[in-house]
Amino acid sequence: RCTDTACAGQMLETWSFGPDIVFRRMEGHGNGLTALYAWDSRRNVVRLIRREDEELFGCGRAGAHLVCLQESARQPRRLVSIDVESGEARVLYE
Repeated sequence: RCTDTACAGQMLETWSFGPDIVFRRMEGHGNGLTALYAWDSRRNVVRLIRREDEELFGCGRAGAHLVCLQESARQPRRLVSIDVESGEARVLYE
């Protein structure tokens, strides 16, 4: 059981990556930031993958990445691949 404060509250989606459970939640003022975290269930350690002023939709696991539709107030919806280790997003389709 995850006891970190990042695990408290509503998790919107979760994905399994080996012993890690990656989860998405909204944070910040007015829940305007999307945050992705990884919880290592063996060591009970949580790390932040990324926190951005964006919305992610329809994410699915693809190897060591999440592939999601991403949009923000400054960026129309596009398809991105997010590396769950580094948090870097790479545009797959504009």
